[in-house]
Amino acid sequence: MAGHVGLLKNLNEAAAGKPLSSAQPLSFSGSMNYGLMRLAAAIAGDKAHAAEARRLWLEWEREQLEVGHHSRAGQCEQLEPAPHAEFVLGSIMVVWRTALRDGDSELAAACEGNVGRCVALYRVFNVAGIVCAPSARAKDIDDPSNGAGLAQWRSRPADGILSRVIGTKRPKYDGLSVSLFDEILSMPPLGSNGGGLRVRLANHPLPLLRIPVKRSPIPGEGYRAWMEPTDAAVKILGRDALSGVICRFGHEPDLYYDWKPMPPLPEGAVVETIGARA
Repeated sequence: MAGHVGLLKNLNEAAAGKPLSSAQPLSFSGSMNYGLMRLAAAIAGDKAHAAEARRLWLEWEREQLEVGHHSRAGQCEQLEPAPHAEFVLGSIMVVWRTALRDGDSELAAACEGNVGRCVALYRVFNVAGIVCAPSARAKDIDDPSNGAGLAQWRSRPADGILSRVIGTKRPKYDGLSVSLFDEILSMPPLGSNGGGLRVRLANHPLPLLRIPVKRSPIPGEGYRAWMEPTDAAVKILGRDALSGVICRFGHEPDLYYDWKPMPPLPEGAVVETIGARA
């Protein structure tokens, strides 16, 4: 059970306080989300390897501040949609709750900062509480090489987290990430971190992104957003990206996968760049 099914099973077992079904190496081999699920399960449910997993987790948290949100050397999963959103956000929530239970203020603060960066992005890229953004790790259902499945753009874990922070409509979703987030919101704070968790998350600054995203408002309707097809962006994401979206209130979004061209911007359009290095 080395794939995502086994890793997610381990993660859920660790979250529930059960013995892990299988031992997993503490590494980022394969996808970044695989590595996060391995580390989170070990931190929560494998005492023999928890300290090393904690060290690697904090190393990843620091690395993101240098290379970009939800990224690491050679990998980028920024603004990941389902199913990867649950893998990543579920892992973060497992580690965060464990840190709060164990009184580990350093690890808890790192996880809070991570979720704060997520919320900052969700606030910019949502239409009526539905997160809609260009993203890594998104497959186009219309491309036969991707096999059967659903077009990937929606992230109900992201919608659920956003709703709990800023009060948008809650989606009908009770996955591991949001159920643990509900628990975290009810837990007492650690040390000088103080109360007001929702306020801190709602006011977190936007993060550095591995691949900055352009956003242009559509007055009274929504916005369009896209990643520029630079050599670096295409190299790291390849044909595994939702490279552009047009999101309008009350409508399904227009989705542009794998660097397909978008309609030209209207004359006088305002464009801002999210996540660029200062």
